[in-house]
Amino acid sequence: MDIKLEKYYNIRSVKKAWQELYAGNPKLTPFQDYAYVKHYCSLLPNKRARYQVFYLLSRNDGQGYKPIMICPLSTSLIFRNSRGYELLGGREADISDFIYSNNLTREELKDCLKRLLGALNRPLRLRRLAGHSKILEAMKELFPKLEMKEQTFLKIPQQKDIDEYIAGLSKSTRQNIRTAYNRMNRDEIKFDLEVAYPTKDKLELYNEAISAYVERQKKFYNKKYLLGSKALTELYYKTFDPESRSLKDLANSFTAVLKLNGQVAGIMMALAHENTIVVPRLAIDSEFNFYSPGVILIVETLRYMLAHTQLNSIDLSLGNERYKYSMGGEEYFAYDFQIS
Repeated sequence: MDIKLEKYYNIRSVKKAWQELYAGNPKLTPFQDYAYVKHYCSLLPNKRARYQVFYLLSRNDGQGYKPIMICPLSTSLIFRNSRGYELLGGREADISDFIYSNNLTREELKDCLKRLLGALNRPLRLRRLAGHSKILEAMKELFPKLEMKEQTFLKIPQQKDIDEYIAGLSKSTRQNIRTAYNRMNRDEIKFDLEVAYPTKDKLELYNEAISAYVERQKKFYNKKYLLGSKALTELYYKTFDPESRSLKDLANSFTAVLKLNGQVAGIMMALAHENTIVVPRLAIDSEFNFYSPGVILIVETLRYMLAHTQLNSIDLSLGNERYKYSMGGEEYFAYDFQIS
């Protein structure tokens, strides 16, 4: 196969090829969307932005070279004293992948990867590479002894009706849902789900969601705010954190906030992709655990989606927490590994 390898330092240089490849490959996620990665790049500090590189591979089909793969990379410290490459945005994205033509055969993918890896001359670290990716299949054949760390994700599959969805859950889960609503009714707790789709249409809701997320991080981890104070930490997430900004600025951003008696009890921040919202941020206030706000948040968000949008599936993303299984989540996987 006649392959041409080109190297660029600005994502705009590969925009057309990227958008065409992405549109033709249903295996790719919203984290590989050109809009997402470009937005991510634009928010990086100048020092980190200087270390971006975009490898474009094109194949000669007899009528000229046509793009078949893009590998967006950034340099990082793989080891303490050694620099290597990793997929751009791989640390923040829930799922990472190359941008490639879905029509490539396994052998063609292997040829592309050989050409790419030969040009790098440095270690390549891949985080959360999609388990369904053709790139992963080709990597396994090229490096049969490759050591991989598996990570579990869960997704609630497509639904048609909220009552049918609940009826399909286990008996114990259905009882837990009934109990949660009964407790709120008995204690005269008014619940309300507020949704912003896209998020930028209701910035006040985004700000409430960020505030709740910051509080959850404080409670869940080390009882301290990331930057010492709540105000500075919220400012960081609202202004500088690439993932948080993407969950606000992009046209496919989706935010749901569950309030109990006017207080934020749970938040879901996501990106819509085809018929699914992919949720990298879900936070629950443990003060409301008696009313199972996580369960109510999922049920009411899905109810809203089915009634008001074309969306019908919730990807709960990374983590194998028990509640994700009980709410009908189905497993899929991603893998971390390094090629030296």
